[in-house]
Amino acid sequence: RLNYLLREQKGYTYGAWAQFNNERDFGVFSGASNVRGDATVAALQDMLGVFASAGEGFDAQDVQKAHSQSFTDEVGAAATRSALADAFAERAGDGLRPDGWGKELELTMTATASDMQALGKRFMSPESLTVVLAGDLDTLLPALDGADLTPFGDYTIVEPLP
Repeated sequence: RLNYLLREQKGYTYGAWAQFNNERDFGVFSGASNVRGDATVAALQDMLGVFASAGEGFDAQDVQKAHSQSFTDEVGAAATRSALADAFAERAGDGLRPDGWGKELELTMTATASDMQALGKRFMSPESLTVVLAGDLDTLLPALDGADLTPFGDYTIVEPLP
């Protein structure tokens, strides 16, 4: 949804992505894109909107895309002996069983639209995200001031140290 909206519908970027990275005791959701400078705030609003819709209905096409991407990612993670060794070492470091990888992929590949919706409702909270924007502050700050980001909660701008 994210890449389709930002790239194909809006033309802000060549690509956008979002993913969950889960560890044994915690998980992180992240998303990113390199967008045109004049589209930074509009793209941010669109990204937050996509994240906010994660608990809403998914259709068969969404499920198929998710299955396909998960399978592609896992094949890539096992593409070489080195990559496979890294994957097993990471699992061991997280205290996970090495044979759990196949079971996790099996569960992922059998996820349904209602499973995806339940996970989205449980784990997506756009009002509690940390957003990092990189760009020209003289351009970004006025655009942020003029943007309606209130549906996503309050925000604080923290400028980087020189």
